[in-house]
Amino acid sequence: MKYTRTTMAKMLKCCERTLHRASMSGDILPCESNPVMYDDKDVLELMNMKRKGCAKKLDAIPNDLVSTAGLAGAVGVLASTVRKWMCNCGTDGIPHYRLSQTWVLYSAGDVSKWMMEKARQIEKLKKKRHENLARARKAYAVLSEKRGRKVKVTK
Repeated sequence: MKYTRTTMAKMLKCCERTLHRASMSGDILPCESNPVMYDDKDVLELMNMKRKGCAKKLDAIPNDLVSTAGLAGAVGVLASTVRKWMCNCGTDGIPHYRLSQTWVLYSAGDVSKWMMEKARQIEKLKKKRHENLARARKAYAVLSEKRGRKVKVTK
C-alpha cells in the first residue's frame, strides 16, 4: 500500500521533515514523486531492520512509541536533555530505536523501566553516601577526643 508523506508521518509519529531527511539519506526511498508517496513495505523493511523485526504490518507498530519531543513533554524536561540521556550514558543510556540519523523513537514501557532502574541506583548511592558520611563523622569524633577536644557529632 502507498501512503503520502503526511499520512506516513502521522502513522510513525514523526514530522514530514524527518521522512524527507530519511529519504534524502537513502534510508527510505519514495516510490512516486508527485505527490511524494512511500510504499509501506519499504518502511516496514527499515523498521524491522532497525527494530529487530518488531512490526509485521505498518499498523502493527506499537502504540507506545514516542518521539524525542513527545518523551520530553511527558517527562517534563527539554528535548536536549533526552538526547543527552541517550548519548552521554553510553550503553546504559535511555533505550531507544534510531531509525535514521535524525529519527529516534522511544518505547514508553522501556523508558519507564529505565527510569525506575535509575531511581533505584540513585537511592542506593544516596544510602551508601549517608553510611560513608556517618562513618566519617564517627572517625572525626574519635580523633577529636584523642586530641582533647569535645566535638558534638550531628546526624
